[in-house]
Amino acid sequence: MQTPEHAEHRITTADGRTLAVAEWGDPNGVALIEMHGTPGGRISYWLDPSIDARHRVCRITFDRPGYGESTRMPGRTVADVVPDVVAIADALGIGRFAVSGRSGGGPHALACATLLPDRVLRCLIAVSVAPYEAAGLDWLAGQTAGNVAEFKAALEGEAAIRSVAERERRTMLARLSAGRRDYLGDGYELSAPDRAQMTKHFAHAADNLGNALARGVDGWVDDDIAFTRAWGFDVGQLSVPIYLTYGRLDTLVPAAHGDWLAAHIPGATVVVDDDAGHAGDDALVEEQHAWLAGRGGHRPSYTFALHGFRDTASEDIRMTIGSGTREDPWVLRTPPGTSEYAMWLDEASEPASIVCQVGGTQLRYQKRAIEDLHAMLVASGDWVPLGGTDEQKPATEGTVEAWGRSADNPVGGWYGMKKGLRGRFGVYMPPLLEALGLAEVTHDPRNNRMRAIKRD
Repeated sequence: MQTPEHAEHRITTADGRTLAVAEWGDPNGVALIEMHGTPGGRISYWLDPSIDARHRVCRITFDRPGYGESTRMPGRTVADVVPDVVAIADALGIGRFAVSGRSGGGPHALACATLLPDRVLRCLIAVSVAPYEAAGLDWLAGQTAGNVAEFKAALEGEAAIRSVAERERRTMLARLSAGRRDYLGDGYELSAPDRAQMTKHFAHAADNLGNALARGVDGWVDDDIAFTRAWGFDVGQLSVPIYLTYGRLDTLVPAAHGDWLAAHIPGATVVVDDDAGHAGDDALVEEQHAWLAGRGGHRPSYTFALHGFRDTASEDIRMTIGSGTREDPWVLRTPPGTSEYAMWLDEASEPASIVCQVGGTQLRYQKRAIEDLHAMLVASGDWVPLGGTDEQKPATEGTVEAWGRSADNPVGGWYGMKKGLRGRFGVYMPPLLEALGLAEVTHDPRNNRMRAIKRD
């Protein structure tokens, strides 16, 4: 399989290291920074490489230090990924972003979600290990013999784990080169579903691992050591939306790890598959991409806390992201967090519209307002005051409300469609763009602002 078309970047960190970064999908889409597994690297793509563009996702992958073309960082902890992710986001002009991590990428994505709550929109974790010091968890129990040998060596120190990783690398690369689907070493016995997945996904696994391990095992060594040391953060402090998924037939990261994370991550949406192993179920991938893009999925709606919303007890005021249909609407709160309302799309209206249900009152805005408002914010390049007000009241110049009724906007006037109820554009539209991952919105008692989440 030929590696799909993508953009390559090389980013220099503050301490002079190089990070090798790849960019996939829609360059103007919702930014997603994805953490690869162990071992693994930035050359990572799905069977259908169009999935990122179809979901309007700009997916960013990178080689963790010591893998592929990224400079090693000896002695790194799991939490040390956070400054690297910030460096990548800043270099690429990304404000807020989703994160995801599978297997060995899971702890690194959790680090970003925990330590960067003002920048991470949402976080998807698949088949992740739990912290080594997790109370009540027998960390090695149920793991295949190869994993047990790896992590026992990691506990001994770098020389021991390097010997194991170098042996396994030789086996892996030789078997991949020979086209063998059992490219993991003989000590890594997998469930039947995982063996089937290894065959199905062989070509891009070979591409991923061949690139990741081309220069050696430094990244693999440092990952394994980091997993068996203190991670540098507490998953109990997570405050961003989390989608956690794992399989009961996993022999690499047993389900007990997922059970522990599910019990200790506040408010996580948990999806457990009794018939899947480490490689998961391909049928869920579209749903997970939709969730990461902030556009719901095929399951019932997910509940999570919007950035910045606080009630008087300092708990997160909640919102629900549905799929944007009448049956499964987006349930939102006004920017100060004082009022709840629902929105959904009506494609059958002329023009297509966004229905906004506020108690017994129903407003409508043109559907194109989503993309048009985002484009205006991108062009502004700065925070724009919301200025929401009723149709009967004048809007303050330079506000989102004024733009939503201006003769100079793309529709030449009101985006509101019901005469007498065409206003409050600056009240109800900004939270929708935030929920869709297109904008940042402040949530103060008054004088709120918004700005685009964009790619330079």
